[in-house]
Amino acid sequence: MLGNRSDSPASAAEEQEGREVLRFGNDLELSAYVNHQLSRRRGEWREAEVLSGPCLVVTRETLQRTGGLDFSLRERRFIIADWCLRARQLGIRLALSAASYVHVLQPLAARAAHPDSEALAARAEAGREYCAKWRIPDERLYEPGLPVPENLSALERQPAIPLGKTPAALPLVTAVVYFEEKWPAEASIQRQLLLQGLQSYGNIRWISVRDSWTDTTPDFPVHERDTVITVQGEKPWLHALENISAMYQSEVTVYMSASVSYDSEYVARIVKALLHSPAALIVSAAPGLAESELPGNPERGTAVVLPLERTAHRGDILPGRIVKRESSRRSLLLCPGPELAVGYIAGASVSGAGVPGGNDRPSERKGGTQP
Repeated sequence: MLGNRSDSPASAAEEQEGREVLRFGNDLELSAYVNHQLSRRRGEWREAEVLSGPCLVVTRETLQRTGGLDFSLRERRFIIADWCLRARQLGIRLALSAASYVHVLQPLAARAAHPDSEALAARAEAGREYCAKWRIPDERLYEPGLPVPENLSALERQPAIPLGKTPAALPLVTAVVYFEEKWPAEASIQRQLLLQGLQSYGNIRWISVRDSWTDTTPDFPVHERDTVITVQGEKPWLHALENISAMYQSEVTVYMSASVSYDSEYVARIVKALLHSPAALIVSAAPGLAESELPGNPERGTAVVLPLERTAHRGDILPGRIVKRESSRRSLLLCPGPELAVGYIAGASVSGAGVPGGNDRPSERKGGTQP
């Protein structure tokens, strides 16, 4: 029983544990390490001023009393610390439990290896906002560890943040980036950063799917809601891609190949087209292809396929099977069910820029293009 206590499992990723980086050759080595640690430390726990790791265990009552997260603080470590401090103001104790273990397979912070000046400024501003909220001198941001108030009981109690969904200004889009080849980790990171930084659409959850035999846990600089899926082998890779739409719910799912170039308005354009059409799937033509050159209706009963790298679908459908093209490269095709209506929109201009006020309403057809 947690009672009047919130727990965080002991983890190398926990700030109080030094954020140690542990590497294991396979699942057996990880399991052996965890079993050894738990056999030595079972039943141990210690109180903490704040928690920061990958897993927090709280009761429903505690969550209802403390409220939700303050995302205005932007940085994950400050958001979690703020929630912990609000919980402590209500008399809730925080503890690190050594009787359980969580191993983090990817970094928790949204930080690039070499952040630019704008990212550094945003990070510094988030720290100052956190310090101002809890009356902590800014100078303490430069000290080791996460700064916390010296006398929390002397501070005015912070109000609870109401729980529940807040309507987003933009529909949530799940952008699935898949790597056809076995990219080196560093190249994958740079490509992912480029794709994320280029798109103008403001509400994207990025899901990256890689197949790698050599580096199963690349250090992707992902945001809190993003996910990196690394598998070994072609079948698990295709299986992961086919199941993403069921695992990650959103209004729209967009598929993007790491080997394809996209203009900055690509996601915004294809999402707008999908939301203004009764079609279940939208296909964006290659750049420079005019509306008059879009594919025509296939004959009834003809097998149809869509280029996965330029396809988006509504989040409430199962889009169909994902298969390989018959070529040396592992480029992919989507085979939708015959009952699903497919819409087409023209691609961007040859220069790569979106066409302002262009034809965003797709032509609607049943099925797709002929293979």
